[in-house]
Amino acid sequence: MNIYLQKFKDQAFEASIFLTKNVLKQHFYANLILFAITLILIFPLILFASGMSFSELIGFQDQMMEQLKEIQQNGEKPNFDFFVEQFKSFNFGFMAIVLFISSLINVFFYILYLKINENKIFSQSKNLIEIIKTINISLFIRLILGIILMYLTVVFTFIIFLFITVILAKASVFLSVFIGFLGFFFVIIFLFKLSLVVPAIVHGNLSINESFAYSFQNITWKRAALLFLFTFVLFIVYFIVSLILMSAIGFLKSDNGISLIHTGLGQIISLVLGVFFSAFLVSAMSTIYYRYANIEEEDDQINHHIIASDEE
Repeated sequence: MNIYLQKFKDQAFEASIFLTKNVLKQHFYANLILFAITLILIFPLILFASGMSFSELIGFQDQMMEQLKEIQQNGEKPNFDFFVEQFKSFNFGFMAIVLFISSLINVFFYILYLKINENKIFSQSKNLIEIIKTINISLFIRLILGIILMYLTVVFTFIIFLFITVILAKASVFLSVFIGFLGFFFVIIFLFKLSLVVPAIVHGNLSINESFAYSFQNITWKRAALLFLFTFVLFIVYFIVSLILMSAIGFLKSDNGISLIHTGLGQIISLVLGVFFSAFLVSAMSTIYYRYANIEEEDDQINHHIIASDEE
């Protein structure tokens, strides 16, 4: 049996780390491409929408940091007029378009990360360009629709609990708060119950309905709760590590304001940490998908794909 598939069945956590180590290089290259697209395309569009130049944005960040320091040290109230003044020229309509474009780009790269994992799992030895070429428009659109449906389902569930909470508030405030509290965690865990929708579409080439069914069948409520706890702990670790490193480079910022170096180092640190943690999370999703997949069917699909490619 494939060494990765065997590890997925035996020990999911160790298998995720093993896969992460082996795909980290290509994930890093993919993140560099995403970083370049963000820097060259998305960032200038955001500046245009905000009506600020790069130097003005740096100055705005410096002022925000000063505000936060004053609040922490002196307990002063935040100056909301400062924020209102900065966003007077903000073009929210254009910003919505920018966020939409950014979301499409991120969906594409989510597919790419999973395809990188798939390439390594089945030892296909494709380079990054060859992997990108395997992403077709049908898969891209199907994943977008799947993600939209997934979040609409979660939002609809949240609205139901919100409605119940409002109704119960008339009878008992305590009961309303209690149900609202339970509903909040239920919605979060429900979202994790859908966590295999994306891998099922990308790895399994399943339809939207099949991917939802696959996720519901294999991610039980207990597994969803464990995934939530694991992800929560992982993000706490990520936050602490980021805070320590960002605090360390904060000392490089002098009173004369070498903000460009400070910002550059911050971006590099964010990129490196982001690559590692995102690679691990995506590898964990691939691990969980293949852990519960029918291995024989998956092997048949791979063999059929290779045979079909040879025939073409």
